[in-house]
Amino acid sequence: LAQSRAPARVRAPARAMGRWRRASAMRATGGGASEDAARVQVFDPRRKVELQLLGAREELMSLIERKAPDEAITAVIDELGTLYDREARAPARDARLLGKWRLIWSAQASTANPFQRAFGKAARNYQIIASNALANVVELGPVVIDAKASCEAVSEVRSEVVISTVDVRVGGTTLKTFTLEPRPGAGKGWVEQIYLDDTMRVSVGNKGSLFCHVKDGDAARLEEASNASASASSTALARVDVD
Repeated sequence: LAQSRAPARVRAPARAMGRWRRASAMRATGGGASEDAARVQVFDPRRKVELQLLGAREELMSLIERKAPDEAITAVIDELGTLYDREARAPARDARLLGKWRLIWSAQASTANPFQRAFGKAARNYQIIASNALANVVELGPVVIDAKASCEAVSEVRSEVVISTVDVRVGGTTLKTFTLEPRPGAGKGWVEQIYLDDTMRVSVGNKGSLFCHVKDGDAARLEEASNASASASSTALARVDVD
């Protein structure tokens, strides 16, 4: 009897995370319809691409949650980019791009700048985007590294980025500010949006690095769901061992 209870404890968090991903996908596309209505829409051929996009999006989030190999994640990103019509949707000019985003996965190119390579895997790595500026903020305990840049959409999918300063702060006090002076013909970078919705975006930089961000509130919910799943799975395994 003890062993029959344990699998239920393992499956419950998985179901909860599945519900979180479906709810996130519905929010991202502005969907407020019931699950019954969603099932009916599956058979509408006009929504085929949108449904494929939602499927690829959910698969991407699932792979990142499970810490799948980068190769598997990039394969789904390729699929997402094929399905998402960037030129028509113009993500670089979309108001949904503005706000605070949390990095949940990245694949850094070997030629990426040292700052990016060093802190790409930091747990608290944010990008805050305004209409003509952005900031990359990395929190390492009491240490905060804040890189400020100008940001301008130069096409439907691409924004030009020029980093101007990098601040190093401890406990709210700025210890050092590095000022970057772009050289003629150099010093400018760009980022292109591969996919964008209300709560998730995927982008690529001019050096070839890939990034997946979620809106900050959704990052917190994702982390809570992942921690709950891991904790419940460990509890269930412990009960099996004890019993």
